[in-house]
Amino acid sequence: MVINNRILEQNNFPIRLLLEKELQHTKPIIVDMEDAVFWVKPDARFLYANDAACNLVRYSREELLSMTMHDIKPDFSPAVWSKHWRTIKEQGYLYFESLYRTKEEQTLPVEITIIYLEYNSSEYGCILIRNISQRQQASMVLQKVNEVLNCKVQQLVAELRNANQQLYREKVLRQQIETALEQEKLLTEHRAHFFSMLSHEFRTPLNIISLSASLLKRHVHRWTEEKKLQYLQRLEIAVEQISQLMDEIFLNGRAEAGKLKFEPKPLNPIQLCSEILAEMNLNPINATCLMPGNPFDIFSWEESRQLLLHRESPSPKGEVSSKGSLCSHNSGQYNSFPIPASRETSEYRVTLISQGDCTVCVDPKLLQPILRNLLSNAVKYSPNGSTIDLLVSCWDEKVIFQIKDRGIGISVADQQRLFKPFHRGMNVGNIPGNGLGLALVKKLVDLHGGQISVASEVGVGTTFTIALPAQ
Repeated sequence: MVINNRILEQNNFPIRLLLEKELQHTKPIIVDMEDAVFWVKPDARFLYANDAACNLVRYSREELLSMTMHDIKPDFSPAVWSKHWRTIKEQGYLYFESLYRTKEEQTLPVEITIIYLEYNSSEYGCILIRNISQRQQASMVLQKVNEVLNCKVQQLVAELRNANQQLYREKVLRQQIETALEQEKLLTEHRAHFFSMLSHEFRTPLNIISLSASLLKRHVHRWTEEKKLQYLQRLEIAVEQISQLMDEIFLNGRAEAGKLKFEPKPLNPIQLCSEILAEMNLNPINATCLMPGNPFDIFSWEESRQLLLHRESPSPKGEVSSKGSLCSHNSGQYNSFPIPASRETSEYRVTLISQGDCTVCVDPKLLQPILRNLLSNAVKYSPNGSTIDLLVSCWDEKVIFQIKDRGIGISVADQQRLFKPFHRGMNVGNIPGNGLGLALVKKLVDLHGGQISVASEVGVGTTFTIALPAQ
């Protein structure tokens, strides 16, 4: 076999020299291409492979030049290749998706384009190969989401078709069918919007992952450790974005299906807020707290407070608990945290203010996404360098959370549909989002038997108030 390979290499040598001479004009482009590039003869033997091709199949260039397409693509037998080659000659190219085998026997999903060329009365094939593993993973995610939505549509239609069996069955059934068709149309529109949103939301982090990984692979031996770390952090952020989006979609799906259970347990809400802020990479500054009895009017939140609390003064038990408290008893002061906008740009500042008894009985698994979502929105829709307030208080057997920002605000018209799935404000512009967050927050608040309200003015800011039973 070695002797035969050497004979074939000797026979190909003049052709390879001629090809390499002509490749000098395009070599800078081909060498730096991210896609794998092979040149082959009509008998499927390799004449050239760029660095990306070698990296893709894990063979050295010398090894590849002694191999054929069949060695890295087992289903390309001589008979199959001969058939493909005839097709390539007839139409000038051939495109398809397939699997390639690496030196370590790993199979990779790839996108293959073969272009037919003639030069000096000789025939060649230029093969462009692209690794589509990430694309297939994203496609699988979209397929699973589609299956969930299809099941939901079928379930709703079935329930509507079998709802009424009483005397006025025909009339009621007709109305239900009309309603079902309207809901099905609305669900179809929502699904189309959801897929469009999901594709956009996934495309950005996936592009970051692809580009950063490609640059790291290409420059791993030349870049400083600091620059490598910078690109690794970008990869980490992109993965976090995808993970958070999938968590939100999964939680929404469970809430829609009624599979979320309310499991309350005693906890300190101040400590929970502190842990959430820490998970968002916050560093505490001036760790002191607002004493009980100080009014809320420094935040102009009296209207929302009266709406939810229906009282004018703290309950007798409204004292700051020293057990588990994050604050010292210094009157009139509060916790202040800087919150990074993008880990690379200017900072926001979040103030954590506590008032009242800090022992409540809520479900932390449901409360955490409520607070994370509202804090994330406050950051997203506020200008760089602005302040965000997080107030936690216990009043009349209720625990109150208020998140106030100085951002773009929400119009009165948008407030009417604020908690509808996929709805986004008319003034959000190019700020990214999927329209699922506040709909999920409302569902989780309802599971607590609580209330949520919003007070907002366009161009001034927004305050969300959450009131949950403390027992």
